[in-house]
Amino acid sequence: LSHTSGVPDEGTSKCTIDARKWTTAHGVDPLWAPPGRLFNYSNGGYLLAGLALDEITGAPFTDTIRDRILVPSGMTTATFDIGEAMAGDHTSGHHRNSDGTITTFDFSSYDCPTMHAWGGMMASVVDYAHLAEKFLAFGGGVLKPTSLQAMEGVQAQTGWTPEETYGYGTYAYPWRGVNVVGHDGYLEGWKTSWLLVPEKRFAAIVFFNGDARSPEQFTLGTIDTFLALTASPP
Repeated sequence: LSHTSGVPDEGTSKCTIDARKWTTAHGVDPLWAPPGRLFNYSNGGYLLAGLALDEITGAPFTDTIRDRILVPSGMTTATFDIGEAMAGDHTSGHHRNSDGTITTFDFSSYDCPTMHAWGGMMASVVDYAHLAEKFLAFGGGVLKPTSLQAMEGVQAQTGWTPEETYGYGTYAYPWRGVNVVGHDGYLEGWKTSWLLVPEKRFAAIVFFNGDARSPEQFTLGTIDTFLALTASPP
């Protein structure tokens, strides 16, 4: 969960692969680096974590997440079911091509069980606002406070900026006098950003049905505006 396993990422976006065969072929040998050596973002680690959860609970990953996270958090429209998502209020994704034309996507482009553990959930900003409420309430009965502390704590240095760290599923870095915690997401046609300021009990969530801009510009801008933050020295 900290992206320090050394597990490679190749193949995790291919819906045609069998997840368990992928882990045999790519998830163990060869590793990119010895476990714990360095941070390297890999969806493959989350694919492995999802398979482990299947084994431990004896239930499908999607059912476990629904019962233990989505329902108790009030994430009423969040789902891994493409048909369910398409039947509800939803939007298409868009990608601007190099020639200026626009390609449109619907959720069926990502009807892929292999993606479930690392990015296959369809949800709304309201769903994620309810999840943020649980995070800002020290777990809110969905997570133990100690688990939340481990998720948001320092498990690895990303090496991308001097002060950015990664926990178990969340980035953290200082921003204009406060600390922000969260994650962004990208699939062709959609972008998301989910940022919390735990010390201020504040969250900003932005979803784009396009991929031309960085949504984090908007979540950070929202934090600046509502918390009246001023620019810090470089």
